[in-house]
Order: sequence, then structure tokens, then C-alpha cells
Amino acid sequence: MNSAGLFFDVAVTPEQKMPEGYGWAKGNIGDDLLANASTVAEALAWIEEQKLAVHQSHFLIGDATGNAVIVEWIDGKKHIIPMEGNTLVATNFLINAPEDGGFPCHRYQSINSRVDELERSGEDITLKSVGQTMAGAVQPAADWGEGRMGGTLYTTFFDITAMQMVMVPKLDGSKMMRIDLKKEFALNKKRKIDMD
Repeated sequence: MNSAGLFFDVAVTPEQKMPEGYGWAKGNIGDDLLANASTVAEALAWIEEQKLAVHQSHFLIGDATGNAVIVEWIDGKKHIIPMEGNTLVATNFLINAPEDGGFPCHRYQSINSRVDELERSGEDITLKSVGQTMAGAVQPAADWGEGRMGGTLYTTFFDITAMQMVMVPKLDGSKMMRIDLKKEFALNKKRKIDMD
């Protein structure tokens, strides 16, 4: 997330054909996009200007106005999925091509059903209730070999309005970190977070 409240993330999806004339950016796409855009509209324009596309993932982009989209490329064509209502959920299958793999996804279904329950409950939405809503979507950490770990290695929650981030390393609530992003951005320097 950047100081304007623009959020960006990527989720791996089944492989697709790369659009002709487009490619993966050199360097860190997240850093570059967040340095050059403040809103979803600006981010989408920047992606197009850079002729950027991916063949094994989709982008999640949201901003401080409450706008959010998923951008995915299927068979060489870009698809933009806007948020409807208050939620936009993505896991690791293509929203517009679920038949290409990864669907049905119990994580996606769990999040959507729990969000519906939370909204119907009328309860105040708190970090705890959001965390419980996402709990069914986590995957236990697993050793993938050769020094690589898979599963849910960390969970992050962003409150774009309050410019707050909460990080929970390795599903361990005792190591939860609450980070005031306004203060972090004011420091104007990089900081590494130890998740062990």
C-alpha cells in the first residue's frame, strides 16, 4: 500500500497465454505501480501504459475511495472485475475462467460465506471478526523442499481509511504486529520486518 491508500497484490493462477505486445515488467512491479499511481483508475492506466500483463496470476487493486478491481489475463485478453457491494475476493483461480483450474476453491467459498454471515449478523466489524472470517482460507505452512516454504506464511489486513496494517506471521496471533502506515511513510526509509 502507498501513502495515498492505493493497495496492490498478486495471486498466482493457472497459466494463460501472454497478450501479444505485452509482458512482465522489469524490477518490482508492486513498488513501481505504487510509486506511479494513487487510485485504481491511475493504476489501470499505468498498467496499460507499461504494456504490462502476466500469464500466471491476477492483480488485486484497491484505493482509499473504496474502489477495487481484480485484473486478469485470459487467452491473451485483459479482464477487469470490479467490486460489487462491499467485498471483492480472489484466491488462486481465474474469476473469468474457473474451468482452467483451482476451482471449486474451498478458500474462496469459505471467505464469501463467512463475509455474508458477518454482514448479516449486524455486528461491528473489528479486526477480530475479520480475522475469524478469513480463518477458513488459511493453509498450514508446509516445507516445499530446497529451502522453500508454502502455505499461509503471513496474513495481512489493511485498513486503508485509517492507514493501518496488521500482520500475523505464520498464523501465530502472539506475534501480531500493528503498523501505523502514516508514521512509516513519514520515516521515508525502508524497514525489514522479521517474521520469525
